Amino acid sequence: FTMDSVLPGPAEYDLPLTNKTLSNWTKQECGPNGEITLKDALAYSCNTAFAWLGNELGADALSAQSQLFGFDTAFETPLRASTSRFPDNPDEPQTAMSAIGQFDVRATAMQMAMVAAGIGNNGVVMEPYLVQEIRGPDLTILRTADPRAFRTAMSPADAAQLQEMMVAVVDYGTGGILRGITDGEGNTVAVGAKTGTAQTGRDGAPVSWMVAMAPATNPRIAVAVVVEAGGQAELSGGAIAGPIARAMLEAGLR
Repeated sequence: FTMDSVLPGPAEYDLPLTNKTLSNWTKQECGPNGEITLKDALAYSCNTAFAWLGNELGADALSAQSQLFGFDTAFETPLRASTSRFPDNPDEPQTAMSAIGQFDVRATAMQMAMVAAGIGNNGVVMEPYLVQEIRGPDLTILRTADPRAFRTAMSPADAAQLQEMMVAVVDYGTGGILRGITDGEGNTVAVGAKTGTAQTGRDGAPVSWMVAMAPATNPRIAVAVVVEAGGQAELSGGAIAGPIARAMLEAGLR
């Protein structure tokens, strides 16, 4: 598949082996005649297209790709970070839900920042750390963090396509809140992003997500923002997490 591949994007996706359906957040089909390119499916957050794609690729491929980005790895930052998880051996309906980040997918904000940074870094995912340097009482540097590559999650060519797709999210999709961001010299910066809304299954309260990197290619900063619903029944990643992501990106680019 490439960003120009055309996928089915019906208003509802029939979950295999069940009498249940998965709908788009708009309750409408994606694209003309219920078909949409992969690039636009990401830009507009087309659930049904990605549910279909998840089963086309299969659970093993999704799990393997998630592990290349750091899922199922316990990181020391130096504190032990919670481990992000992709579910073990999901069936077809569970695979479809996992493909849009639902079912038993578990991800920390740090993990999703690593995903965004890895895409911007031409597919190379770096090991995370929280402390850049340690200084003594006289301010001499005792230790400096040594940036290290964790894994190569994808080829530079595939990463370039994802960068372009994530820029589309901002340019004309659900991440419009990040349009017009500038650097410290007032130059407009191309920003890549992806919004998300995760249902928790508790009290119907969703969680708002946004990941972003700027510039989209070879980024200076990558962020992941997660905001719990606080009792709101309907929640948009762009509307709730977006302003926070924008403030973080602008601060990092100064």
